[in-house]
Amino acid sequence: MMMATLRYSSFLSLIKLLLVTEFLAANAAKVPLSQQQHQPPPLPKLIVTGPAEIVWNETRDACPGLNRGHPGDVPDSMPIAFHNPLTNLSYLISANSWGTFPEIGPNLSAIERRDCSKSVYVAGNLTDPSSYDNHQWLQSTRVYPNGSGYAFVHNEFHGEQYGIPKYCSFTHKTKEGNCIWWSSDMGSTNDGGASWQLTSHPAITLPRRYQKDAIISGFGALSNIVRAGDYYYGMVSRSDKSANPPRRGLCVFRTPTLHNASEIRGWNGTHWGTRWFDPYSVPTPVAPSRLYEHQCANIDNGNDTSSHPNLRQFGGSWRPKGWPSHVLLGWPEGGGSRVSYGFPAAAAAAAAAAAAAAAASAATATAATTTISSEVSAAEETARAASEKPFTKWTKPAYVDMVRWMSPHLLRSLQFMYPSLIDHDAPFFFFLRMHTYTHTRIYIYIYVYVFINTHTSPSCVV
Repeated sequence: MMMATLRYSSFLSLIKLLLVTEFLAANAAKVPLSQQQHQPPPLPKLIVTGPAEIVWNETRDACPGLNRGHPGDVPDSMPIAFHNPLTNLSYLISANSWGTFPEIGPNLSAIERRDCSKSVYVAGNLTDPSSYDNHQWLQSTRVYPNGSGYAFVHNEFHGEQYGIPKYCSFTHKTKEGNCIWWSSDMGSTNDGGASWQLTSHPAITLPRRYQKDAIISGFGALSNIVRAGDYYYGMVSRSDKSANPPRRGLCVFRTPTLHNASEIRGWNGTHWGTRWFDPYSVPTPVAPSRLYEHQCANIDNGNDTSSHPNLRQFGGSWRPKGWPSHVLLGWPEGGGSRVSYGFPAAAAAAAAAAAAAAAASAATATAATTTISSEVSAAEETARAASEKPFTKWTKPAYVDMVRWMSPHLLRSLQFMYPSLIDHDAPFFFFLRMHTYTHTRIYIYIYVYVFINTHTSPSCVV
């Protein structure tokens, strides 16, 4: 328990990140691009160019109002951004269930105001778990040039908050998270993101109804949505601590469209066969022998225990041969100030195969020909397999520590949450793009809790 002399405050911090490889960092200035394209680079390395820039401060910028006795306007999810083509304005949001009030400006480098006049998404906050319209967080937005758009919505039912005995025996949040039930819904917009409406609830949920006093369970904390081939792909955190054995991890799902929840399919370990449904829409529970049809498999993310995945795609034609197409940013809960990141394992394997082939080419002509042929075949097979089950296997995570980029007088009181990569220059913020190897505007947005001694230091911008 914190001492009475401490007060709760929060910041949404902006830290610049530069995605480079050790090879490119050392050689971009002296090796022609045409030659770089033929040299297989190592995997990218996330390098902070800092320092931190505060883009939102609770004391200065929060909209007025309380949520159950606490400040209502507090960022409580992965920061997202989208551009409204109808008004030519950019939106920055870190949603919560009390209200979703955006930072708005002509672009993300020139955010001008926080609009407290209207919440762009209004959670239902219903007290019935079967509604799947309870506490809600707008996430995973995608807005198109015609002003239409779709989003996934994180939903939480909190039985301990409502004082309804049939739902929960507790009247406060427990250490195990009893009576908390997660699910994922879908929403849409027709005005470029100025307002969003709930359209499908649930979209992704456990294949059972709510259970009184059960430990926190469900699907939520969604990633960005990316397009690959004929499908949209995303990730969702799963937790079912009441199961035997308990299940926890990340699932990958895909859908040919974003307007029909019934078309969503999850990866079950062998194919895209997981189908989610509303357990309140069927007269009897799913037979145990059929549960596998509605359970997704945990992806192999290199033993990264992060939650709240941030899946981003590198856009444009600038990537050197062998450079991965996507990056997965993670938040290692309990990991202090660290941010994790990894790349599709298939890309790493293909790059390794290409590097081996290049090394083999330095041997004798006869030996090299055989080796290169074998390595190219391996790379092609890796690429083929990856195209059938993308985003299901990732490299072992690397880590970046953010503390050194924050104000020294706050270092002992920081708690980092919800890292998100956003490229200010990408149209509609679908991609991460780098036009040169020496300049980029890719940023990581991180929500930072700060505990400040009110007797000596008020909330301030750092």
